[in-house]
Amino acid sequence: LGLPTPDGRLKSERFQTVKDRLVKRVSSWSEKFLSSGAKDVLIKSVAQAIPTYIMSVFQLSNSLCDDLTREIRKYWWGKEDSQRKTHWIAWEKFIKCKGHGGLGF
Repeated sequence: LGLPTPDGRLKSERFQTVKDRLVKRVSSWSEKFLSSGAKDVLIKSVAQAIPTYIMSVFQLSNSLCDDLTREIRKYWWGKEDSQRKTHWIAWEKFIKCKGHGGLGF
């Protein structure tokens, strides 16, 4: 399952495999040919499912959760660091549930 063994305090380096798996999966998707609906489905069904089991067993650090969120944001808005991307909606609206006007991330 790829879970770290809990011997003492678990540091964020112990969960690096979770981040690596997410980055590997997200970087393999081609962003140019997908609609925003297709990106939505990929993120919700794959990218958010990768850390779900490990999060049910361990409490992840805030820095690791921020790193995972950053990778998902990069995929959604575009990966090129050399160009500024237009963010058409605030990320806070993305993470709101659909019943409250968000996208349910």
